[in-house]
Amino acid sequence: MNELVEFAYKGRDNSIDIELREDDVALDITGLTRATLELEDQGDAAAALVLVDSSLHANVFDWTTLGASGVLVITLGNMATPPPPADYNARLTVYDAVNVKGLVWTHERTTGCEGTRLVVRILDVPAGVAA
Repeated sequence: MNELVEFAYKGRDNSIDIELREDDVALDITGLTRATLELEDQGDAAAALVLVDSSLHANVFDWTTLGASGVLVITLGNMATPPPPADYNARLTVYDAVNVKGLVWTHERTTGCEGTRLVVRILDVPAGVAA
């Protein structure tokens, strides 16, 4: 299985830009109604699953600015309380008027599943850098 590692900095504007493709063609995602990102701490099996949900964290997900070209922009630094620094296995699910139960877009949290595993690495702002 391939692995895609994306970086997010707490309290910063860095974004994770994910192009949603089907049959090697970028999809127009401007019709999305919701997106969720489940984060599971790789180093702490006892840690609770973190759910980042556009219905609760509207300023984290943007599917309109680049959505016509299939790009979902995720800015975890916009969360009022971002998850602590760690490497997280992540599962992205997107919803629209047709897929009201959601479509899991990545096959990352189940080992042995084909596809690309998405890992989100959340980092603190380096020491000495003004927030």
